[in-house]
Amino acid sequence: YCEISPSALMMVHWVSTGARGNHNEMEHAAEVLRTADDAMANAYVAKSGMSKKEAIDMMEKETWLTAEQALERKLIDGIMFEAKEPLQLTASNFSLPTEEQMNRVKEMIKGQTGEAAFLIQKSKLNLLKLKGEQR
Repeated sequence: YCEISPSALMMVHWVSTGARGNHNEMEHAAEVLRTADDAMANAYVAKSGMSKKEAIDMMEKETWLTAEQALERKLIDGIMFEAKEPLQLTASNFSLPTEEQMNRVKEMIKGQTGEAAFLIQKSKLNLLKLKGEQR
């Protein structure tokens, strides 16, 4: 999902670089740029549904788009601060623990030895993993 500021401009252009060296290094840099240009054109096509020719034409002309124009061309998914409905996060495989499960966890926490300590550490690790997936 990609949003930009309402005051932002989006520039669609060829990839550029700085290079120095002999003719072999310059030819290599040119080939890298052609590969990157092709990848960018494919990304514009995949995101917006435009043809590759349209993407290349925009890149060739160094096209500048307002937030509204970028949204119209489907290069972005939205304009910041204009959300009509709040986003809702869902978890399809999530269920709250039962009272029995909660009581078992409470008992494990009291002892914190052997298998209980292992399960507590494993739970903490799983929680950290979940937090990392939300970023």
